[in-house]
Amino acid sequence: MAPGDIVDIGSEIASVWSNQLSGLPNSVGVSLDAYSCCMMQGRRRQIVSGMFVVGISIVVGLVSGCIPASKPGFDSPAPSKRLDAIVDASGLEDNESLVRLVEKLRSAVPAERMFAIRSLEIRTGSTLGYHHAGHDWERIEAFGRWIEYLEAQGIETSLLVEDQVDEVVQAEDDD
Repeated sequence: MAPGDIVDIGSEIASVWSNQLSGLPNSVGVSLDAYSCCMMQGRRRQIVSGMFVVGISIVVGLVSGCIPASKPGFDSPAPSKRLDAIVDASGLEDNESLVRLVEKLRSAVPAERMFAIRSLEIRTGSTLGYHHAGHDWERIEAFGRWIEYLEAQGIETSLLVEDQVDEVVQAEDDD
């Protein structure tokens, strides 16, 4: 074996290693074709995922327009719609809405009481001494004055009076 033979074997090993390593985009041992394929599949997944998200967003946007909006009403489950009904009643002239406003003076929700008394003040020009944040006994007395007002106007109040009596009896039972 000649000294030149050893150099040839070393350069041959180096050339094999360099040929193997030159085909790799990274050091994990994956060929360029497999790497490109994986990258393209990943990009396709991103595009499909993006299209899915956009599609879901469009469907949700379209369906949300189909949900009926709740309307203002004294008995609405939505508090904001009950307040809207109270405010709307301040501009009405019918007896039914007047009775419903007086009924709201007994509400457990302070905002409903406040809006109701302001609406009654707009319609009648008076609060009859009612304060929405007053003590229970003060509000009950003022509610009685509103019942008397409605009766003086010839408006039927028997349902309101029955409700008030039931509440007073229940309060006495709780004590």
